[in-house]
Amino acid sequence: MVRLLEFLAIVVVSISVMLIHELSKALVYTGLEKGTEGKKRIFHVFQYIDPIGLIFCITCKAGFSKPYGYRIRNKKNACKIGGTGFFILALIALIGILIYRANYRMVNIGLLLAGSDYAAIFLYLLVYYMIFISISMFLVNLFPIYALDMGLIIAGTSSRAFVSTLKNDHLLKIVLFIVLFLQVIEMFTNQIALLFV
Repeated sequence: MVRLLEFLAIVVVSISVMLIHELSKALVYTGLEKGTEGKKRIFHVFQYIDPIGLIFCITCKAGFSKPYGYRIRNKKNACKIGGTGFFILALIALIGILIYRANYRMVNIGLLLAGSDYAAIFLYLLVYYMIFISISMFLVNLFPIYALDMGLIIAGTSSRAFVSTLKNDHLLKIVLFIVLFLQVIEMFTNQIALLFV
């Protein structure tokens, strides 16, 4: 039963983090880029759920959302949108850490998970994966792939570097998938999470 609850918690948290992350960037984009065509389409929330990213979240505890194809006129706005993505992921992790410390700091997690109070177990798993998934998505977004947050920041700071990332996009995606398959991101996330929980 705990395995099923863990699966559900990962799915719920992963989808929630994907939506909050991308919708926050969409809000900043619509605020910065005046007269943007198709603004209504940017708020179709389910377009941000990446099925492959969700599979990686479930299997490797690290994934990614489906970014919107922004048409940015001002390079500085790309930095602001990418920075917003990182800020939101860090904020979600911080909120999760505060909730964890307020509710689970003195709790014997082994006993909690071995118990039969499935509602309490599910709530714990939601908080735990809120921290874990947001940190892992933060780390994934550090990859300089043009559609991710770091790619937006690179696009906003250096046209030459951005062209280089575009040329190497397929290679960078392959490296990211290998890192995800080898669970390197999960390992780093685990070490970071242990510092706070």
